[in-house]
Amino acid sequence: MAVRVLSGAILAVALLLASCSPGDGGSPTVAPAVVPTTVSPSSATTSATPPTVASAPAEVAPSAVAPPGDGDVGVVDGRIAALVKDVRPVGDAYRVTVDLVRFLTGDEAAEAARDRGDEDPPPNDYYVVNDDPTLHGLPVQAGISVNMLMDGSGELCGDIAVGCPPLPIADWATALAGTSGGLLRSMPYWVTVSGGMVTAIEQQYIP
Repeated sequence: MAVRVLSGAILAVALLLASCSPGDGGSPTVAPAVVPTTVSPSSATTSATPPTVASAPAEVAPSAVAPPGDGDVGVVDGRIAALVKDVRPVGDAYRVTVDLVRFLTGDEAAEAARDRGDEDPPPNDYYVVNDDPTLHGLPVQAGISVNMLMDGSGELCGDIAVGCPPLPIADWATALAGTSGGLLRSMPYWVTVSGGMVTAIEQQYIP
Protein backbone atom coordinates (compact mmCIF):
# COMPACT_ATOMS: atom_id res chain seq x y z
CA MET A 1 0.00 0.00 0.00
CA ALA A 2 2.82 2.41 0.85
CA VAL A 3 4.54 1.55 -2.42
CA ARG A 4 1.52 2.55 -4.45
CA VAL A 5 1.29 5.91 -2.68
CA LEU A 6 4.98 6.61 -3.33
CA SER A 7 4.68 5.68 -6.98
CA GLY A 8 1.69 7.98 -7.36
CA ALA A 9 3.62 10.82 -5.78
CA ILE A 10 6.58 10.30 -8.08
CA LEU A 11 4.29 10.25 -11.11
CA ALA A 12 2.64 13.49 -10.04
CA VAL A 13 6.01 15.21 -9.66
CA ALA A 14 7.12 13.97 -13.07
CA LEU A 15 3.96 15.28 -14.71
CA LEU A 16 4.44 18.63 -12.99
CA LEU A 17 8.01 18.95 -14.25
CA ALA A 18 6.93 17.99 -17.77
CA SER A 19 4.30 20.71 -17.85
CA CYS A 20 6.89 23.36 -16.88
CA SER A 21 9.46 22.33 -19.57
CA PRO A 22 9.61 24.43 -22.90
CA GLY A 23 8.80 22.84 -26.24
CA ASP A 24 11.49 21.19 -28.36
CA GLY A 25 13.51 20.59 -25.20
CA GLY A 26 15.38 23.92 -25.45
CA SER A 27 15.72 26.77 -23.06
CA PRO A 28 13.12 29.52 -23.21
CA THR A 29 14.07 32.33 -25.55
CA VAL A 30 14.17 35.78 -24.05
CA ALA A 31 13.82 38.72 -26.54
CA PRO A 32 16.63 41.22 -26.11
CA ALA A 33 15.61 44.51 -24.68
CA VAL A 34 15.42 47.32 -27.24
CA VAL A 35 17.28 50.35 -26.05
CA PRO A 36 16.14 53.54 -27.83
CA THR A 37 18.96 55.59 -29.29
CA THR A 38 18.77 59.36 -29.14
CA VAL A 39 20.44 61.14 -32.06
CA SER A 40 21.76 64.57 -31.32
CA PRO A 41 20.48 67.23 -33.82
CA SER A 42 23.98 68.58 -34.21
CA SER A 43 25.38 65.18 -35.16
CA ALA A 44 22.55 64.48 -37.60
CA THR A 45 23.16 67.64 -39.60
CA THR A 46 25.99 67.54 -42.11
CA SER A 47 27.53 70.83 -43.19
CA ALA A 48 27.85 70.47 -47.01
CA THR A 49 30.46 72.47 -48.89
CA PRO A 50 28.74 74.40 -51.73
CA PRO A 51 29.86 73.33 -55.24
CA THR A 52 32.38 75.49 -56.96
CA VAL A 53 30.80 77.38 -59.85
CA ALA A 54 33.16 78.26 -62.65
CA SER A 55 33.07 81.94 -63.42
CA ALA A 56 31.87 82.79 -66.92
CA PRO A 57 34.54 84.37 -69.08
CA ALA A 58 34.41 88.14 -69.22
CA GLU A 59 32.30 89.35 -72.07
CA VAL A 60 34.39 90.93 -74.78
CA ALA A 61 32.88 94.08 -76.20
CA PRO A 62 32.52 94.03 -79.96
CA SER A 63 34.90 96.14 -81.95
CA ALA A 64 33.91 99.77 -82.19
CA VAL A 65 34.93 99.82 -85.83
CA ALA A 66 32.49 98.47 -88.37
CA PRO A 67 33.56 96.51 -91.42
CA PRO A 68 33.22 98.45 -94.68
CA GLY A 69 29.62 99.27 -95.46
CA ASP A 70 28.28 97.21 -92.56
CA GLY A 71 25.72 98.72 -90.21
CA ASP A 72 26.31 101.73 -88.04
CA VAL A 73 28.58 100.21 -85.38
CA GLY A 74 31.26 102.71 -84.47
CA VAL A 75 29.23 105.77 -85.44
CA VAL A 76 27.99 107.69 -82.43
CA ASP A 77 25.04 110.03 -82.47
CA GLY A 78 25.88 113.64 -83.20
CA ARG A 79 27.12 115.91 -85.98
CA ILE A 80 30.18 114.32 -87.55
CA ALA A 81 32.43 115.14 -90.49
CA ALA A 82 32.67 112.55 -93.25
CA LEU A 83 33.56 111.90 -96.86
CA VAL A 84 30.62 110.46 -98.76
CA LYS A 85 31.54 107.36 -100.73
CA ASP A 86 28.18 106.10 -101.94
CA VAL A 87 24.45 106.78 -101.77
CA ARG A 88 21.92 104.29 -103.02
CA PRO A 89 18.20 103.57 -102.63
CA VAL A 90 17.05 100.85 -100.27
CA GLY A 91 13.32 100.33 -100.62
CA ASP A 92 11.61 103.66 -100.15
CA ALA A 93 14.62 105.23 -98.40
CA TYR A 94 18.35 105.65 -98.98
CA ARG A 95 21.55 104.36 -97.45
CA VAL A 96 24.76 106.37 -97.37
CA THR A 97 28.29 104.99 -97.03
CA VAL A 98 30.73 107.37 -95.36
CA ASP A 99 34.36 107.57 -94.31
CA LEU A 100 34.59 109.44 -91.00
CA VAL A 101 37.16 112.24 -90.83
CA ARG A 102 38.16 115.15 -88.57
CA PHE A 103 37.70 118.58 -90.10
CA LEU A 104 40.05 120.91 -88.20
CA THR A 105 40.64 124.65 -88.32
CA GLY A 106 42.88 127.13 -86.52
CA ASP A 107 45.37 125.85 -83.96
CA GLU A 108 44.03 122.30 -84.14
CA ALA A 109 44.59 122.24 -87.89
CA ALA A 110 48.13 123.60 -87.52
CA GLU A 111 49.01 121.08 -84.82
CA ALA A 112 47.64 118.13 -86.82
CA ALA A 113 49.49 119.24 -89.96
CA ARG A 114 52.72 119.71 -87.99
CA ASP A 115 52.43 116.27 -86.37
CA ARG A 116 52.10 114.69 -89.81
CA GLY A 117 54.95 116.63 -91.39
CA ASP A 118 52.68 118.76 -93.58
CA GLU A 119 52.76 122.50 -94.14
CA ASP A 120 52.30 124.41 -90.91
CA PRO A 121 50.05 126.30 -90.77
CA PRO A 122 48.03 124.49 -93.47
CA PRO A 123 46.76 126.46 -96.50
CA ASN A 124 43.41 128.19 -96.01
CA ASP A 125 43.54 127.42 -92.28
CA TYR A 126 41.87 123.99 -92.44
CA TYR A 127 43.13 120.44 -92.32
CA VAL A 128 41.28 117.15 -92.85
CA VAL A 129 42.50 114.17 -90.84
CA ASN A 130 41.58 110.71 -92.07
CA ASP A 131 43.54 108.19 -90.02
CA ASP A 132 40.98 105.39 -90.34
CA PRO A 133 39.69 104.41 -93.80
CA THR A 134 36.91 102.21 -92.38
CA LEU A 135 33.62 102.73 -94.22
CA HIS A 136 30.29 102.89 -92.40
CA GLY A 137 26.86 102.29 -93.91
CA LEU A 138 24.02 104.32 -92.42
CA PRO A 139 20.30 104.48 -93.23
CA VAL A 140 19.01 107.92 -94.22
CA GLN A 141 15.78 109.26 -92.85
CA ALA A 142 13.16 109.32 -95.55
CA GLY A 143 12.25 112.67 -97.09
CA ILE A 144 15.29 114.71 -96.03
CA SER A 145 17.10 117.17 -98.31
CA VAL A 146 20.81 117.93 -98.43
CA ASN A 147 22.06 121.44 -97.69
CA MET A 148 24.51 122.12 -100.54
CA LEU A 149 26.97 124.87 -101.39
CA MET A 150 27.18 123.52 -104.95
CA ASP A 151 24.45 122.57 -107.33
CA GLY A 152 24.20 119.18 -108.99
CA SER A 153 26.72 120.21 -111.64
CA GLY A 154 29.37 121.13 -109.07
CA GLU A 155 28.96 124.92 -109.47
CA LEU A 156 28.90 127.15 -106.39
CA CYS A 157 25.54 128.73 -105.74
CA GLY A 158 26.58 132.36 -105.29
CA ASP A 159 27.00 133.35 -101.65
CA ILE A 160 28.46 130.40 -99.75
CA ALA A 161 26.93 131.75 -96.55
CA VAL A 162 23.51 131.10 -98.07
CA GLY A 163 24.23 128.10 -100.27
CA CYS A 164 21.94 126.40 -102.74
CA PRO A 165 18.31 125.50 -102.24
CA PRO A 166 18.10 122.19 -100.32
CA LEU A 167 18.61 119.27 -102.69
CA PRO A 168 16.23 116.30 -102.25
CA ILE A 169 18.08 113.15 -101.30
CA ALA A 170 17.11 111.44 -104.57
CA ASP A 171 18.52 114.31 -106.65
CA TRP A 172 21.67 114.36 -104.51
CA ALA A 173 22.19 110.64 -105.11
CA THR A 174 21.77 111.21 -108.86
CA ALA A 175 24.29 114.07 -108.81
CA LEU A 176 26.87 111.98 -106.93
CA ALA A 177 26.56 109.27 -109.57
CA GLY A 178 26.83 111.78 -112.45
CA THR A 179 29.72 113.45 -114.22
CA SER A 180 30.32 115.87 -111.32
CA GLY A 181 30.16 113.11 -108.71
CA GLY A 182 33.92 113.05 -108.15
CA LEU A 183 33.99 116.77 -107.30
CA LEU A 184 30.93 116.53 -105.06
CA ARG A 185 32.35 113.54 -103.18
CA SER A 186 35.70 115.28 -102.64
CA MET A 187 34.02 117.85 -100.40
CA PRO A 188 33.53 116.95 -96.73
CA TYR A 189 29.98 116.74 -95.41
CA TRP A 190 28.55 117.18 -91.95
CA VAL A 191 26.31 114.23 -91.18
CA THR A 192 23.92 114.33 -88.25
CA VAL A 193 23.20 110.90 -86.78
CA SER A 194 20.40 110.18 -84.33
CA GLY A 195 19.65 106.67 -83.14
CA GLY A 196 21.91 105.24 -85.81
CA MET A 197 20.08 107.03 -88.62
CA VAL A 198 21.17 110.02 -90.69
CA THR A 199 18.75 112.87 -90.12
CA ALA A 200 20.63 115.74 -91.81
CA ILE A 201 23.45 116.23 -94.34
CA GLU A 202 25.33 119.50 -95.01
CA GLN A 203 28.12 120.12 -97.49
CA GLN A 204 31.27 121.76 -96.08
CA TYR A 205 32.89 124.45 -98.19
CA ILE A 206 36.62 124.24 -98.82
CA PRO A 207 38.53 126.71 -101.06
